[in-house]
Amino acid sequence: MEHRMSFRDLFKKKLEYFSALIALVVFILLSISPSGSNTENSMYDTLLHLKTAPRERDDILLVNIDDAAIEEIGAWPWSRDVIADILIRLREAGGTHAVFDIEYLSPGQTGVNRDYVRSQFPQDYREVQEEILSYIDEFATAVHDGSIPKDYVPEISEEMISYINSRLGGLSDEITGNIFRDNDAYFADAIAFFAHTYLTINTERINENEDAVKAEQWVRDNLLFSNVVDPHRLIDAENEKTRKDSQFEKGISPAILSLIQRVAGAGFPNVYIDEDGVRRRIPLLVEHEGAYVAQLVFAPILHILDPERMVRKDYRLILENALDPADPASGVRRDLVIPLDEDGRLLINWLKKKFSVKDNPEEGSFKSISVFALYACDDIEEKLIDNLAAMEAMGIKTAQGYLSYHDAVLYLQSVYSDLHDWKAALLSGERNDHDGYFAARASFFADYGEFLSGGYDTEIYETLERVADATGEDQWRDMSASIRKNFEIYRQDLAAYNKQYKMLDEMCRERFCIFGYSGVGTSDLGVTPFEKLYPNVGTHANIFNTIMSRQFITPLPGWMSWLVAILICYVNALTYRRIKSLRGRMTLGISSTIFVFGLAVFLMAVFNIYLPVFVPLLSVFATFLLVSILRFVFSEQEKSFLRKAFTMYLSSDVVNQIVEDPSLLKLGGHEKQITALFTDIKSFSTLSEKVTPEHLVEILNRYLTVMSDIVLEQKGTIDKYIGDAIVSFFGAPLDLPDHASRACLAAVRMKEAELALNKEMLAAGETPMPIYTRIGINTGAMVVGNMGTDNKMNYTIMGNDVNLAARLEGVNKQYGTWILVSESTWEQTGGMFLGRKLDRVRVVGIDTPVQLYNIMGVRGEAKPDQVALADRFNFAIDAYRAKKFPDALHMFTKCLELDPEDQPTQIFLERVKKLLKEGTPDAWSDVINMTSK
Repeated sequence: MEHRMSFRDLFKKKLEYFSALIALVVFILLSISPSGSNTENSMYDTLLHLKTAPRERDDILLVNIDDAAIEEIGAWPWSRDVIADILIRLREAGGTHAVFDIEYLSPGQTGVNRDYVRSQFPQDYREVQEEILSYIDEFATAVHDGSIPKDYVPEISEEMISYINSRLGGLSDEITGNIFRDNDAYFADAIAFFAHTYLTINTERINENEDAVKAEQWVRDNLLFSNVVDPHRLIDAENEKTRKDSQFEKGISPAILSLIQRVAGAGFPNVYIDEDGVRRRIPLLVEHEGAYVAQLVFAPILHILDPERMVRKDYRLILENALDPADPASGVRRDLVIPLDEDGRLLINWLKKKFSVKDNPEEGSFKSISVFALYACDDIEEKLIDNLAAMEAMGIKTAQGYLSYHDAVLYLQSVYSDLHDWKAALLSGERNDHDGYFAARASFFADYGEFLSGGYDTEIYETLERVADATGEDQWRDMSASIRKNFEIYRQDLAAYNKQYKMLDEMCRERFCIFGYSGVGTSDLGVTPFEKLYPNVGTHANIFNTIMSRQFITPLPGWMSWLVAILICYVNALTYRRIKSLRGRMTLGISSTIFVFGLAVFLMAVFNIYLPVFVPLLSVFATFLLVSILRFVFSEQEKSFLRKAFTMYLSSDVVNQIVEDPSLLKLGGHEKQITALFTDIKSFSTLSEKVTPEHLVEILNRYLTVMSDIVLEQKGTIDKYIGDAIVSFFGAPLDLPDHASRACLAAVRMKEAELALNKEMLAAGETPMPIYTRIGINTGAMVVGNMGTDNKMNYTIMGNDVNLAARLEGVNKQYGTWILVSESTWEQTGGMFLGRKLDRVRVVGIDTPVQLYNIMGVRGEAKPDQVALADRFNFAIDAYRAKKFPDALHMFTKCLELDPEDQPTQIFLERVKKLLKEGTPDAWSDVINMTSK
């Protein structure tokens, strides 16, 4: 009958392949789950940290609405005229593009026209005031001189009152018409003034009022991109994935119509956040009614690069025939390929920097400037113009008229008034000569500087000094000192303006500027792979840097990482089948895992190619773990079977060796230097007679358990039990370099355990007499191995040296000792034990004399009396062998003084006395022949 292999047997046979398959299936399925995606993202972040940082473009400038600006200007949001003035100043400072990461979805509030209040209103008021006062003065003089008859005074007074009312009414109408300004309209003019301004188009329909609908339609007709080729409608499908969690309906929400109509372009500020809350990628286009909204900074990029069209293919967005991002002004055109991930998003190549570093701004992300730096320049300029008004108001003149400074001040005021009108014409669109305007402003401030340094104030000081001398009044000198102090302030103000303007010019000239709110109170923060609280304005800067520097991260599709995982797991499975050791498997598993991670790091660091590493890394490592664990489980099952089969009649060490190497289950042995230990109970027959067989078994089992445990603690192997005797050996099957010392130490510990055991058993009445153990130990070449038949075998020892150990156990009877060891054993203990020499004996069955040693204990644990006894005894034995019997008699007598009950001393003392009494026979020898076992 044909034998069919069970699945379990098949699994065991093909374990490596099944392990690889299980690992691959599990981690491929996990990779498409949220937890798997989050883990993959974390691994991606690790690769970002390991690769070199991208180059930072020099033309990016973050214009921050930060805490410093809010502290000086006021709480955010500000009235839109403030932003308008900042935008105007930015163009003068040389900024090329202004991108606002600020949404203007609703109209702003009407505000006070600061220009009118500061400039035009004082002039108009002064003209009306002077005219009315002059009229009243002329009327009063005419009445006083009689030029006007008294009868006509009432009539002329009524005409004068009517005229004054008319002039005041006209002034009131002018104030009412000019003091309030539509800040949205002013901001819109500033947007057009700057020219390359970009606002936002939110890709969700937030507003649905009539104005919002008009703005949406205007944007659809004028700002959205239609030169996009997407034959498979990939962009729309990907947009739907991004939009799935939105609380708003599909649509767009641009800035209010009055603003959006004046911009150069607009884009969406919406950011994409991965499931773990981290910003890593961004869609570049969002489809809306057949046209496309570009990402906030991608919109100006498209205007800069001017591609003929954009083509969406698989994992790429191709800008066909676009200007070279490295130098758009060169006119060189080529296709720019932007790699995208599987969901059509650009992976942002983040700078490895914090958004800002307060103590060291150079270490922050990109160049940055506070909005207040631009605002402050306007603020200082207003001071300079107020200073001119203050100088004009001094009105210092002589009989010949005003001093020369006055005409210079009037000239500067006139020039500045012309500049003000020029600016208004530029804002309204009546003029378009911006460069001429900025050159004229530069000339004005240069003239201002020449005025302050041209000595005009010296004439004032000299004139007031002459007046003081002529009148003898010091008030003129005080006035001179005050004016001198003011002129110093005027010079300081101009120096502050020039310094501020120079700084702005250095920071802003030829810069791509991105406005955003980064103050403490902002909620527009997100987590990046490098920072937990990163203002979103920095995200747009990183996107611009990634695209314009062409430092793209190219993500490989997921199926490619699966392919890498399958290939490596298959190769490893083949290799694991040939590797038997755990160390070998561990080497391959760990090195393969390191290889996968190293490959991912190499691709990212050298080529900016991202290989999704979750599946290959974990499946390769999991394959190693599964193979190792399953092999261990199956191996342990086999070992467990062997242990159950042999533990009943083999020592645990032998069983362990058989488990590790089942080939040992064969007949045969080998010669090995080991130590044999034999024990036997003194007067065991007497004990047997005093108790029942059952009781005897209980006593014996307890005794053998204690003694056997000591043998096993010293790594000994118990060969067999022969009645009350224990046969054991040390140094096999485990190699033990100190096998002789371990055997002797086991003997000493047995005698110690024997004392405690006797005390317990006698106290409990469990034995009628104490148990005393005799021990014999010998070291030598013995045959060790499996003896018996194929069906019944025993792991045991044999040889003459084994027999000698057995004989030594019996020789204890002749000397009244408990532990006897051979010279070969004693020499290998290295002085670890306290002992004494006895006779050289020729035991039954062994012709060669053996030097006997009696072990008395561990030398380091011995009491002083024991040490002294051993020393005296050894001295006495040496004298005895040298036939110096009187000296031997003396020293053996001294031994009895230390221990009167010491039987070896008593035996040798009797011998010496007999020899002294009877004389020494001619054939006398110190070798003793034992006639009994």
